Amino acid sequence: MKNLKKFETHLSEKIIKGFDQNFPLDELLIGQDVLYRGIPFEVAEKSKYIAVLKSKETPYREIKVNQNMFNKNGYINK
Repeated sequence: MKNLKKFETHLSEKIIKGFDQNFPLDELLIGQDVLYRGIPFEVAEKSKYIAVLKSKETPYREIKVNQNMFNKNGYINK
């Protein structure tokens, strides 16, 4: 039931970028909330080719993702 409630909240939200969809890293905003592989992250830095994502669950955890990694595993909702 716990997972069903999470799924229902995503149905009512507007999806900006789903999994396996193209989205330019240039259009990300610093401080924007994203999901990467189902884990909540916040955009810390961005450039044309690389984005640095800071974990919202685990402190001091940052990952760098390139365009292809973000297109495949990134998710943005409004």
